[in-house]
Amino acid sequence: MPIHKFIYGAGGHAKEVLDALLCHGAKVRVFDDGRSKEGSMILGVHVEHAETGKLPPIAHVAVGDNLIRAQLYRSIKDEVESWLSVIHPRSSVSESASVEDGVFI
Repeated sequence: MPIHKFIYGAGGHAKEVLDALLCHGAKVRVFDDGRSKEGSMILGVHVEHAETGKLPPIAHVAVGDNLIRAQLYRSIKDEVESWLSVIHPRSSVSESASVEDGVFI
């Protein structure tokens, strides 16, 4: 069974992150804490309601607002084994650059 990656968030920024992951052929699940988005789809992926204790182990918080993104990170950081950095295949990153965990480019 493939290891799913997950993004937390289902808004505009999440669409950009999801697009990058899908370009890489990743198996992705999308979670959001808003019940109104549960069952909707973004880029062909169903949005699931985020429930504590049921999140996959590899994560990326895909929320555009920096303050909200930081709050979400702090609220789920103990449930996540590793933070996923996402680099869109059409981006340009220097080979000498250092990319930290959880970054989106």
